[in-house]
Amino acid sequence: MNPDDILRKVMGDLAKDAMRAEAERAKADPLGHKLTRVMADGLHYRYYATTNGRGQEVRFAWSTKRNVAGFYLGWREVVSKTKVKRDRWLSRRVKKRVIEIARRRHRAAFARRVTR
Repeated sequence: MNPDDILRKVMGDLAKDAMRAEAERAKADPLGHKLTRVMADGLHYRYYATTNGRGQEVRFAWSTKRNVAGFYLGWREVVSKTKVKRDRWLSRRVKKRVIEIARRRHRAAFARRVTR
């Protein structure tokens, strides 16, 4: 077996163990881990998008499935040519609330850009 394959397998196992431990902690204390990014079935999300003054795409996103603590997540993504930056994380129990917050953030960002 190639040394690179062995290293890749070991790193994959470490990542799986870390995610499993985070999921167990989140199930034990959901409110303390409501912003955990560990999803039981993987991350599925939707977003409203616009561009900023630098030509970067700005997305106001929300998860379509709950995380392991039972919350829907919302966040902002700034997509540039070289990287994707995620910030402004929030969590809510009701999906419609997360969608409405993403919609409000999108409208506010677009309104600021248009009025300048």
